[in-house]
Amino acid sequence: GLIFEVTDPAVVERMQAFGEHMLGKGVVVCKDTPNFIANRMISIAGSYGMTYALEHGYTVEEVDTITGPAIGRPKTATFRLNDLIGIDVMAHVSGTLYDAIPHDPHRDVLRQQSMVDLIGSMIEKGWLGNKAGQGFYKRTYVDGERQFWILNPESMAYEPPVKPRFDSVGRARKAEDAAERLEIMAHAEDRAGEYAWQVLSRLVVYAASCIPEISDDILSVDNACRWGFNWEFGPFETWDAIGVPEAAAKMEAEGLSVPENVKAMLAAGHTSFYQLVAGQ
Repeated sequence: GLIFEVTDPAVVERMQAFGEHMLGKGVVVCKDTPNFIANRMISIAGSYGMTYALEHGYTVEEVDTITGPAIGRPKTATFRLNDLIGIDVMAHVSGTLYDAIPHDPHRDVLRQQSMVDLIGSMIEKGWLGNKAGQGFYKRTYVDGERQFWILNPESMAYEPPVKPRFDSVGRARKAEDAAERLEIMAHAEDRAGEYAWQVLSRLVVYAASCIPEISDDILSVDNACRWGFNWEFGPFETWDAIGVPEAAAKMEAEGLSVPENVKAMLAAGHTSFYQLVAGQ
C-alpha cells in the first residue's frame, strides 16, 4: 500500500473533534515514533531517576517520598509505580525502546549497568511487583498487622519501613500552590532537593529535545503526561514552575546541555513556555 508521510490536516482535525466531542476524551496530537509521548518520557526520565538513586545511595522509600505528591505526582511515585506496572513489563518496554531509538543520545540510560543488574535479578527471582506479591515492596504481616517492607537493592533483602523525613518535603507539603511545591523541591539544598533537581531537570531537558520529533507542540506533550500519569504538571509546565532561565543557567553550570530550541526561546526574550493572557 501507499505510505503517506503527512496526514491531511483536515483528517487530523476531524478525528480530534470526534475524540473530544463525541467520545469525550482528551486528545493529543503526536507523531508515529516509538512509545509515542508519555511512555517515551517516563521510560527515559524514570530510568535516569532509578539509576541516580542506585548510584547515589537513595533508598526505595526515600525516592518515593520525594517523587510523589511533593512534586505533584500520585502516591505511587516511582518504585510503587514500577510494582504496579510490573517489573517484567518495565524491562521489556525499556529493552524494545532502546533498540527502536538508535538516534537518541539519551537512550544509553536505558542500559545503565546498576539498573540492568537489579531488574534482571528481580525478574530472575520472580519479584515482579504487585502481581507477584513482592517487587520493590513486599506485603508482610507482623503480629497480624499488614506492612509493606521495602527492598534494599544492596543486600536484596526486604526491610521494615522507616518513613524518611526531609525538610524540603515538609515545606513543600505545607505550600498551598502546586507550582510553589515544585519550585521548593527543585531548588532545595537538602538531600531530597538534590534528587528532585536531578529527576526534574533531566525530564524537562529530554522533553524539549524531543520537540519536534515526537510532537510539534508542547501542549500535547504536557497533556499526555498529565492525563496518562495523573501528574499535576507536564514537563514544560514543570520547567515554567521551576523557572526556565534560572533552571537553564543551573543546568549549564553543571555541564548539562540545554536544547537549542530552549536557548533560542530565551535569546528571543521569552522566559516561559506558557503565558496567562486575559485569564487564559
